[in-house]
Amino acid sequence: MARCLAVFALAAAAVPGSHAVVLQAPPGKMKYSITIPARPVCAPKGGTCPGDMNMLRCAMRPHSSDVHAEMKVMEMPSSGGVNSGLGPSYAPNVRYLLFDADDTSGFTGVKCTVQSAMSCKRGSVATTKKCGDSRCVPDVRNPFLEYVRMQLGGAVGALGASKGQVKPLAAAVVGIGAGSLPSWLLAAFPRVTVDAVDIDASVVSLAADCFGLPKEDNRLQTHIEDGLHFMQGEGRSYDMVMLDVVPLPKSFRAMVSAAHDRMLSGGILAVNGWKPDKEFQGLQKDAMKTFSRVWLAEDQHGGNQILLAVKGSGAQLRDSMPTVKELQAMGAPEDAAAWSSDFAWTKLV
Repeated sequence: MARCLAVFALAAAAVPGSHAVVLQAPPGKMKYSITIPARPVCAPKGGTCPGDMNMLRCAMRPHSSDVHAEMKVMEMPSSGGVNSGLGPSYAPNVRYLLFDADDTSGFTGVKCTVQSAMSCKRGSVATTKKCGDSRCVPDVRNPFLEYVRMQLGGAVGALGASKGQVKPLAAAVVGIGAGSLPSWLLAAFPRVTVDAVDIDASVVSLAADCFGLPKEDNRLQTHIEDGLHFMQGEGRSYDMVMLDVVPLPKSFRAMVSAAHDRMLSGGILAVNGWKPDKEFQGLQKDAMKTFSRVWLAEDQHGGNQILLAVKGSGAQLRDSMPTVKELQAMGAPEDAAAWSSDFAWTKLV
């Protein structure tokens, strides 16, 4: 019986959601067939994310290796009341990118996770409907999630520590999500150019349509490609490399050496990871062997950690992160300078 169920699961995954899944009887003694009607992909009441949230867009994750096969762009309703069940809590005036999966347990939120979130600009009203019927205008200079502020602030602080100034000209972002990292970099640094890499084209489309990723900005180049393959290829060098792929794929342990080879002297690698993730723990050890200076900090809940690694020597190996005033004097944006000082950075090397 277990074998039959396993075959069914594979068959169901391979058939578009708008059709029924049919298992015909194989040759031999088995005389029955099973027909199970499948729901439309991303039906409003499908999955485990709260049904009383406003769902603006939905897409599948064709390259996902976990159970969260759906991406949903959702907002709280105007009434403000949401039954989040066993899932995360939500705030008003915020647009969320949620990962979800079908689940028959009946427990709301049990497989609904927040991949990213962005605040809506106060006093602004959307003039297009490319992300559905919503008034929200994403505020790319105001990251909602703590780990995003920690990663951006940490990268700015480490760049100031290594170069004595915060004027990045080239950055690479691996793992686009809602586009929080590349969008902020482009808005904060007028001269920077950004290569943003993600394996899923649907991710890039949602980031552009729903979260303000400025695809029309000629300083931004998006690449639909495996992030490690991109970094191991031929190309320009970077002042900043930002890695935001969680949980970290096993193959991405090689990202440490690949990023090091593509970074300029004094350049910064900033990696978001989960504290209990063994691959992220291994990446930390690899970074300590490869880079001259490595810092680590974690969020207030002890879940996300940000690793910062500096490629350099001599004067570029400052022991401590710059203060807010020092960073501002180096040309850092005021918000990033403050974010850098919000967290306790531990020197690992």
